Amino acid sequence: ASGCAASRGPQEVDPTPPPVWPRLTVGGDCARSVTVQWKRQGPGELVLRRSDHQGAERRFDAPQCDAQAEGVIFPLHTVRIDGLEPGQDYEYRVEPDGSWFRFRTAQSGRCRALVFADSQSNDRFRTWARVYRGALRHFPRPDFAANLGDLVDMGSRLSYWADWFEAVTPAIASVPEAPVMGNHECYRKNPGDRQFRPIMPRAYLEAFPVPENGEGDLERWYYAFDCGPVHFIVLNTQWLEAAAFRPRLYERMKLWFLEKGSKTELPWR
Repeated sequence: ASGCAASRGPQEVDPTPPPVWPRLTVGGDCARSVTVQWKRQGPGELVLRRSDHQGAERRFDAPQCDAQAEGVIFPLHTVRIDGLEPGQDYEYRVEPDGSWFRFRTAQSGRCRALVFADSQSNDRFRTWARVYRGALRHFPRPDFAANLGDLVDMGSRLSYWADWFEAVTPAIASVPEAPVMGNHECYRKNPGDRQFRPIMPRAYLEAFPVPENGEGDLERWYYAFDCGPVHFIVLNTQWLEAAAFRPRLYERMKLWFLEKGSKTELPWR
């Protein structure tokens, strides 16, 4: 498990029932890795096998990791899977009593992705659901789906995140997500406020266990991953919103980009 937030301040248990639907996030290499996350109280285990049932099953222990966002505790389980074969169909289930879900790793020589702009919505994300599901009908089985910031209108409102994930369920159990943090992920509007206030984007950070960047308190703020012949570098433009709690975001990201993030032997960046 990874991505646990330390407990702090007054808290309550997440009031929404844990979904049986897991969700995928891109691993460091879409041809060989993926990350699975799900929400459930108690112990957890993930079972993985090839869809053709060739070879042995792999089992992964997934202890509960209590993450926190907006004073609510979320019982999350996270498994990072490596050592997969390119262009191979796999299926997995989360124990106990989970259903089987299928995904396909990327091929080594090509990259196929769906890329979406702002999905923020004022209709409980019904428009977003139509766009996302319609795109998958026209272009099924992409290697990943990317959202280029502003996934929700106000990152502090957990109901927005619940509606966002409902819109992409169950497809996100089979199509890895490659998220990008936008300024709206860093906003809150309290009663009586006329403008948004910047906040720590904890709901976003806990919901997407993207590849690790080794940057300590800036883990998951920016990252890189490979897909076929392409090296993707996901940067972060929220240094103004984060000035109070991550004041050196820009400087540290720049150094990471020059020293680590941009390094690749692949032909495309």
